[in-house]
Amino acid sequence: WIPGHGRQVSIDDPFEWTGYMGKRNELAMGIFAMPNETLNADGSMGLLLELASMAVGSSGEVAIPAGESRSITRLYGIAPDLASLTDEWLALGGVETESVSGTVTAPDGAVAGAVVSILLNDSPYTVAITDNDGNFSAEVPVGHDVTFIADGRGTGLELDLPTGHAPYSTYAGAEVQAETLNSIAIGAVEIPQARGRGVATPDSPLELQEPAMLTLIASDGLPFEARLISTNPEPDVDSRIVTPRPRGGTSLAWARDGEVTLALEPGEYDLVIHRGLRWEVYQQHLTAGAGARSSIDFELTEAYSPEGWIVADPHSHAAPSGDGSIPMEDRLIVSAATGIQAHFGTDHDHIADYRPLLEPLELTNVITSIVADEVSPSVRGHHNIYPVEPDTSLPNNGAWPWWSDRVYETQEGFDILRDRHEDVLIQLNHPLDAGVGSAAGWSEGQISNGSKWSSDFDAVEILNDGKHTSYTEFFFDMMNHGVISTPVGVSDSHGHTAGNLGLNVTFIHAQTNIATDFTPDALRTAFANHATIASFGAFIDSSILPGSELTGSAEISFKVLTPSWIEVNALNLIQNGEVIETFYGDQIITGVTTQLNPEVDSWFSIEAIGETPMRPLSEDTPWALTSPILIDVNGDGWSAPMGPLEID
Repeated sequence: WIPGHGRQVSIDDPFEWTGYMGKRNELAMGIFAMPNETLNADGSMGLLLELASMAVGSSGEVAIPAGESRSITRLYGIAPDLASLTDEWLALGGVETESVSGTVTAPDGAVAGAVVSILLNDSPYTVAITDNDGNFSAEVPVGHDVTFIADGRGTGLELDLPTGHAPYSTYAGAEVQAETLNSIAIGAVEIPQARGRGVATPDSPLELQEPAMLTLIASDGLPFEARLISTNPEPDVDSRIVTPRPRGGTSLAWARDGEVTLALEPGEYDLVIHRGLRWEVYQQHLTAGAGARSSIDFELTEAYSPEGWIVADPHSHAAPSGDGSIPMEDRLIVSAATGIQAHFGTDHDHIADYRPLLEPLELTNVITSIVADEVSPSVRGHHNIYPVEPDTSLPNNGAWPWWSDRVYETQEGFDILRDRHEDVLIQLNHPLDAGVGSAAGWSEGQISNGSKWSSDFDAVEILNDGKHTSYTEFFFDMMNHGVISTPVGVSDSHGHTAGNLGLNVTFIHAQTNIATDFTPDALRTAFANHATIASFGAFIDSSILPGSELTGSAEISFKVLTPSWIEVNALNLIQNGEVIETFYGDQIITGVTTQLNPEVDSWFSIEAIGETPMRPLSEDTPWALTSPILIDVNGDGWSAPMGPLEID
């Protein structure tokens, strides 16, 4: 049982999991987060302590001589709820128990799928889920004061998916995958989950509220994200046992076909609906009454649509990543809802193919998916590779197991990746934060550890979830020393709400606005031309295509495009990493014209800077940077302003 997700799984046969655990242990961690105290001397806290030991892998050190191997066996308990596991644990331990039970109700009747925390001596012990009649039961050690608190909030995350659908796995067998995709298309048997019913009070611990049902309908039938922020005081609830609210709101919803229904706790809300950085937002204050059913029809206006450009996010994660907390189907819906046209499935050391989900999700006309892999050797920096094709005959669909043989130098690793995957592109991720640049000891003009460095990359993140200052310094230094690559902006999101999805993006000049036309070959061509803009909220429209190489001198015109809720205050013209001219006021919107007339070979970029937070979606300020334009003064081939890097 995965807490808060309301999904059940069953396993009939033993299974083998090869790889590393990463944060996948959050499954175990989530069910024992409570005060670190012992209930009694009979070992009834044993399950929680055992789970803690399992989660952190604290089994002591094992020395493995060269040429030999060791096996580790772990037993996992899988059940409808945690109470079923604790019942079994107590029985196996021969602990004397007593049965406790109850029924969760609301004004509209018994509540199915409510989460009931069972406390012993006011300390959380286990969790039960109510059945279709609102009933629950559990075994507890004898001799304790037993209390309950029912939680009917739900996760606060609503997605436009059929009830009862199964989460998709890229590693399941063909038959299971077919059944899963069918359930995503038409639904399956629903697993009850209480939503929008609030939290019970200590005075009435098994009584919840009746939810308000709200349907949101977009006039154009396209995906969107809705955020509802409660304007009521937060109730006094026990934070140890209550489902937390999602970051960014009290309730969040994502529609894939222009319509979604939410279950809300009764109260007052501010509603914000958006579709990313190219669209205006819709806002409204509303009252949600208990048991009320209402709908809101609204329109989202497109602020601009730059011809030939695709909005992409070349770095995000989902369930295949060890630290991914969002299912694969949810990742595609959330991406489409926030205006992303090209999703990159960059899961850690897994080649996960999201493409089979596009048709059953009915998203083929609005978003495409590029198969990728975030190769993650922690001591040498993370890097994405794309586009690739999965090889289902190999572990992890053919992802390179960099940990399985020996320690590779970075250049050797890049060579292996290019040999394994034809015409692959390599992207340096967060280059100075667990990235190749920091691993190799980069400083201006120098690399202090050559074994951890390679200049053989095609793209580099200069924007990662709003961070850009140090990354652009790294990128500028690479350009000044002749290491030319394609700059990108990414969310690096690992969940439903992280990463400022739809605001941290890369505009890719794919010579099309249609997602289905953005093929792997179109991606390779665009990156070969370095035709990108890394954007945190703004688009820079330039008369010279970013990434171009010109001879002599050139006249350039440019301006900034944003929706009304994003304000850019200045445009900087940058030459060889230094701002040489700044433009303000109306001219940055109507258009600036200037000359690129360097005395020696140079590169030029345009930077957009804002000083006002991008409310109502973000408290951060906007920023964007175009890929450099190269000017070869004499037509004898472009030369870097500062010569080659010094590599030790």
